[in-house]
Parts: sequence; C-alpha cells; structure tokens
Amino acid sequence: MNSAVAACLRIGAALAGTISAVNLTFAAVDPPTRMVIIFKPAEVKKFSPRAGERIDNVFPDQRYAENPALWKGIGVSTQMAIRDIENRYSVKTLAAFGAFSHGLAAELTPGQVRALRADPLIETVFRDAVGALASWDNIPAVSTSSTFTKGWNIFAIGADTTLSYRTDGGYPVKAFVLDSGVAQHSDLNLNGFWNFDTHGNYDQYGNACSPHATHVAGIIGGYRSPAQTGIEGVAPGAQIWSMRVINYCGAGYPGLVYTSSVLSAINAIDSEATPRQAPMNGKQRLRAVANISILWDTRVAAATYMDQAARDALRTTMTTAVFNGVFFSVAGGNSLANSCSYYPSAVGSDLWERPDYGNPASGAAVLRYGTAGVVSVGAIRHTGAPMDFQPYGELPKIASYGPCTHIWAPGQSVHSTVVQTGAVYPNAPAYTPWGPVGGGWVGMQYYEEQTGSSMAAPHIAGAALLFAKRKQQQGQPLPYPEDIRYHLLQHTVNYGTYGPPGESGPINLINVSGW
Repeated sequence: MNSAVAACLRIGAALAGTISAVNLTFAAVDPPTRMVIIFKPAEVKKFSPRAGERIDNVFPDQRYAENPALWKGIGVSTQMAIRDIENRYSVKTLAAFGAFSHGLAAELTPGQVRALRADPLIETVFRDAVGALASWDNIPAVSTSSTFTKGWNIFAIGADTTLSYRTDGGYPVKAFVLDSGVAQHSDLNLNGFWNFDTHGNYDQYGNACSPHATHVAGIIGGYRSPAQTGIEGVAPGAQIWSMRVINYCGAGYPGLVYTSSVLSAINAIDSEATPRQAPMNGKQRLRAVANISILWDTRVAAATYMDQAARDALRTTMTTAVFNGVFFSVAGGNSLANSCSYYPSAVGSDLWERPDYGNPASGAAVLRYGTAGVVSVGAIRHTGAPMDFQPYGELPKIASYGPCTHIWAPGQSVHSTVVQTGAVYPNAPAYTPWGPVGGGWVGMQYYEEQTGSSMAAPHIAGAALLFAKRKQQQGQPLPYPEDIRYHLLQHTVNYGTYGPPGESGPINLINVSGW
C-alpha cells in the first residue's frame, strides 16, 4: 500500500470517528419538555425598571403589542425577571403571570431544568401538566327558537322562588370563566374575553375553542333574550368574562389545558376585577367570582397527572387570589373516585397528601391546608341522586365522593347556551331538530344538554353572585370569599350520604330560595 492511499485511509477513519462522535452527542441530547418556572416573590421585587421604562418596552420584540392578554396585569418587575431568565438561559416564554404568583412556561431541556432549580431567583420548576374539561355532550340539542326558560336545575336549587333581585340586573362583581372560551350568545352578557392559547390557531377558532365554556357561562348568567325563549341561569344577566385556557383547538381533538395557562388566567383576574379596597386583616372583600370546570389527577398513572410541585403552585396561587378577593367554584370530579385525588378540587380542603394520591409507597404524606374561598362541587341528577351517566361509546361517568366535595348542584343533563365553533368533537350531538350540528355554521346559536361536574360548579358561581348582590341590595359590605362558602353551606337540602365507608360525605344540594 503506497503512502498516499494509507494517508487517505487514515483521514477517512478519523472523519468516520468524528462523525460517529457527533452523532452520539446529538443522540444524547434530550428533547425539551414544556415546564413551568415559579419565581421567588422576594427575588422578583429586586428587579426594578429604569426611569421612564414602559411595560411594553421591556421586551425588544414588542410582544406586549402582539399579545396584550398574556402580558396585561403583569408588573414590570416580573416582566424584567422573565427577560432575565430568557437572556441567561436562552428560552422563549410561552405563558407568563405576575399578580398572585410570578413565573413563566417554556420548553426546557433537562440541563436547563437542573440549572434553573439551582438559580437563586427560582422557587420551583415543574412539568406543565395537562388537565381535562369535566363534562360530556348529550342528545338532544334544541334550537334558539324553542320556548325553553327555566330548566330543572333552576327549580332544583330553589332559584325559581328567589326574590326579584335575582332578575333585575346588575351584579357588583364579574364572573370569570376559565375554560374553553365563551362565545357570543344572545342569552349571555359577555363582558370581555382573554385568550391564553399559546399554539397560535386563534384565527381559526377565535374566542371559543369548544361549546363547553359557553354552556358553563349560561348556567351562571343566562338571561333569556327575548324573555319568552332561551335559557335562564342562576344569576341572570351576570357580567361574564371569558378566559380561554384551552391550547390548540383541532377537529376531533379536545385541546390542551396547560397548568401554566390556568395560572396565567387566575393572575390576570386581578387586573379586571373590581378595584381593590382598603384590606381588613390583609384580606380583600369580594372582587370577582371565578369558575374552573377543569380537572387534574394526582394519581401517577393518569393522563392528566399533576405532580406535587404543580399542585403546590396552583394551591398557592388560588389561596393568594382568595386573600385578594376572588371566590372560586370548581368541578369535583366524574369518575367514582375520591374528589381529594383531583385538583383544583382538593384546594379547598385540609388533607394529608402524598406524591401519588392514595399510594402509601409513594412518599411521606404532607398536610396541605385548605382555602376556604374555594368550593368543590359534586354533580347530581334530577332525582337528587349523584350523577350516573353513560356517554355513547365511553365508560360510565359517575360522581366523585369524599371530603373534598363540599356542596352539590345539578350536573346531569343540564340545558344551557351553546354556540357552534370551528372545532368538531367526537361526542358532539350527531343530530338536532334542524339537522346535523356538524353541518351548521360557525357561530350558530342553540341550546344543549351537557353532563358533568363542569355543569355543577357554575351553579355555585351563580349562587355566589346572588349572595353578593343581596348584600349590596341591603346596603352591606360585600362578603369575603370565605364568607360566601360559609353562607352556601348553611343553605342546603340534604339528600343522604354518598361514598364508601370512611370516605362518604353528605349530599348537600345548594338552595338559594329566600335569600
């Protein structure tokens, strides 16, 4: 072998080794995962803007102007902390928040996660868990020309006998629906909307990703327009504020409810709620009512599993919001399981919680203190029995039980407002009195039955608005969020107990008559 050939072989071998090493290097790099970064509040305060610096100039790419819903209400110090993290770790913010808690969501590699957890600015970093809406469509749907005023749900909670202040309009605070996005409907007083979708298909689906949130909103505040037809909600005419937290609408796809989107929406309530008053013992009186008909699971095997760090962040954010005047009604669950295994259902109760709920081997139990301004709601049928529903082609949906279900409300086959969206869902009713829903047009208004604790929770949101309005009418100060929970629990009708031994609790149906 001559020297030239030998040299070529040596060069080829070296190149092959280099290429092999490069390939191994690339293979060893883990793909990024969507994570949530929570800042330490004390560290955020150390960031201060330069004289004259505007919020919309903190970021050189002018993202505030591009998506004001994401950034509105986030203080300059928080935005500067976000910019600092972006610059130092080369990450791009997907969601951000900065009122009741402070942080962002971003795609992170394992190396970035390790580095961030060691950063003095950072309190915690956790996976951006995906939750699920807590309801199902029923058949039939009903056109808006049908005469349909008060459903069985309104009679069941005694709202049909409530005094005139229920229907004479004007509530002292707004109702915020953290959900799939509320669409314009003739029976709704839609006061405003924010979109927290970070996947960029807003142009196709607009403010509503599915009919779910519009249905929830109708239960809270439907007001029958015209008066002879339509749906009547618990608090007719209430001001509804839509907070769309569903990411990526798609045909036949339910979308993604990221924890970060819900954290962003909860924080954003602060800037649209009734203005703050002088606090009493560090607490604000009622400034807003919020409904969350979304569930995360604390059991590791679940698709909607939420780890302990994410639970703590959600609990802390909601607790801070309650101290700042926000009352929460939340779905209690639909799968014949202990409601304490779901978040945010568990936020309102004291409980000893493990990393994997109910699994003694998953780690030491830690006491989590409940937040009195959060009420978890179980779903009942028209008979007063817990929900037991068989959706087409799916497993039965049966009401959850346990101490984290505080109160009960109608949740099975509840009629409310619906608007056809750009998304088509597998469980949408196949046929209506005027033809297939899928053959209708986007924006078509109608009414539909839906089932789930998603439908139960907004009854409590509406009841909270009624109680606040009653206080206002009597010339009294608005209640604190925890006062609302106490008042609601004092006004119930008992339908027995529900659940296995050691985990059962009363079926206390809310009753608003005679307030």
